[in-house]
Amino acid sequence: RVHCPWHTVINTMASAKGVCLVTGVSGFVGLHVAKAAAEAGYTVRGTVRSIEKYKDTLSAIVPGLELVEAELTSSDEHWLEVAKGCAVCCHVASPFPLSKPKHEDDLIKPAVEGTTRVLKACHAAGIKRVVVTSSCAAVYETGVKDQVKFGPDDWSDLSNCDAYHKSKTMAERAARDFAAESGLEVSTVNPSMIMGPLLQARACSSSDMVKMFLEGMPLTPPAGIPFCDIRDVSALHIKALEAPEGGGRYIVCPESLLMTEVAAMLKEKMGDRYNVKTRSPPWFLLKMASFFDSGAASMMPLWKLKREFDCSASTALLGRDLMPAPEAILAMAESIDQFDLAKKK
Repeated sequence: RVHCPWHTVINTMASAKGVCLVTGVSGFVGLHVAKAAAEAGYTVRGTVRSIEKYKDTLSAIVPGLELVEAELTSSDEHWLEVAKGCAVCCHVASPFPLSKPKHEDDLIKPAVEGTTRVLKACHAAGIKRVVVTSSCAAVYETGVKDQVKFGPDDWSDLSNCDAYHKSKTMAERAARDFAAESGLEVSTVNPSMIMGPLLQARACSSSDMVKMFLEGMPLTPPAGIPFCDIRDVSALHIKALEAPEGGGRYIVCPESLLMTEVAAMLKEKMGDRYNVKTRSPPWFLLKMASFFDSGAASMMPLWKLKREFDCSASTALLGRDLMPAPEAILAMAESIDQFDLAKKK
């Protein structure tokens, strides 16, 4: 175990599988991954920005959790201390905004440099395998006209990407380059828009999206969004840690849904409690708005677009089908209702 002034052991439990380092353990994805790792028999060491802020809440969700303060911008030496004594690592921490950042480097630098820093520390600490949380954003912005089907061999073209897509693509490229140079086994899990149940009463980008539906968007465009379930995402992280071979690229997207379909479903299931609206703007109105509104502009290329993804590697690793997208969205909505994170009627 690591003994440093910044290190707190919440409740150390012996584990035959050893310690699994999970970066960004306080986040929506990180917490699910940590819980899955604990349930699979690992002791979990999780990084947070502030131990004091999370020590009471997270330990109730992840038995045996060790918390360590670390950020993506922390020094290489600090990350080496964090990684020492760990058997495997799930690198989840990465910025994910719903709105466009003022400067793209605000997203790209911490994602790329942070990923490289964590992988270097893992390699130096003797860790043999790391699973990195990437994204479908690193897959589908290929720049190929009219392409709607995507698979593990597809990569987003940086010249066709916004800041977020660049950050995920460049971070995954950096991870795979480091793996090739160092011999570290690196697999990635590439989810689409992640839904599913929350484990704590804390909002995240995914819950913020569903909250917008529940509180009633004035107009809902028929923009296509690929969705997946956090329970599949977290399970795949653990399966990828223990697969016979590393280096896999596991896409997680069972289905794309139009925002109008999501609104209609939420209105049917939760319209008695929330002011869900289903009115859709005509195409020409969204087109006009796109000239002066960045949000509308981002919706235009997605108009009635339903991307499809080859998830065969993921289903083979899981040994089952992926969970349906509507089920994942409803689980998120029920969590928002349970934790009172959205305004009711």
